[in-house]
Amino acid sequence: MNQQDWANLIEFNTHVLRQAEQAIDLCVKTGIHFPIHVGPHLRHVIEHYEALIRGLGDVQIDYDARERNRVFEREPQAARARIGLLIDEIRSMWRRPQDQAVRVAFEGGPHGEFQFSAHSTLSRELLFLPHHAIHHFALIRSFLASLGVSLDAGFGLAPATIKHANRVAA
Repeated sequence: MNQQDWANLIEFNTHVLRQAEQAIDLCVKTGIHFPIHVGPHLRHVIEHYEALIRGLGDVQIDYDARERNRVFEREPQAARARIGLLIDEIRSMWRRPQDQAVRVAFEGGPHGEFQFSAHSTLSRELLFLPHHAIHHFALIRSFLASLGVSLDAGFGLAPATIKHANRVAA
């Protein structure tokens, strides 16, 4: 990945996190009960980004060892504040080597009985996180649409889906 691609990847992550801020702002503006369907998804996304940041110091990222801080799913302003800090932390990653080696740990098996670990890189994890977030955003989008509330056209849609739709429309 060249330096421009690295910068674009970091910007893609911040763009996705800004979409989360927009969803929070919309919930506050419209009075949607945040803790029911929006907050839990955003907390989950926040905690995945936190796992990356924490794991860079430990050289192992464990996406399952999350704090599960319910404040972020109950209080939109707390979630928004944390997302703002995450954006700052993600933006500072351009200083790190994109191929920085990390280990990623996951629990697996039907009951979480297996512990898996694999080699990865910082850039690979920054590819994973926004796509993971977008899938949660799709669920938020669906919930808000059921209430008659719409978000930006690209919210909850994968970049490949947007690209395909634009190609078909042309």
